[in-house]
Amino acid sequence: MCNSPSVSVVIPTYNRVASLRRTLDSLGRQTYPVDGFEVIVVDDGSTDGTPAIAGEEFGFSLRYVHQSGQGATVARNAGARLSQGQMLVFVDDDIDLHREALAALVQALD
Repeated sequence: MCNSPSVSVVIPTYNRVASLRRTLDSLGRQTYPVDGFEVIVVDDGSTDGTPAIAGEEFGFSLRYVHQSGQGATVARNAGARLSQGQMLVFVDDDIDLHREALAALVQALD
């Protein structure tokens, strides 16, 4: 597709590894090309094994960032600063995205 992704998906999280994994799995099923988006998970100091997500394979570019108890808003902003896409999508860590969600958002914004 292109060298940099067109979409950056930012997910703030805290102690919700199981629901975060479901959200990431739903991103892995997107019809939008995997080289067209990146995912940035900003962990706000989880103690439940969330850091292990960084070592898992989801089929798309995933960056894991750790911060210490600064809250979801600061996490979203940190993810936005690290993003490389032309479009930002903020997703909570308990969302199961429809398989065409990213494609529909990109189409609507184009």
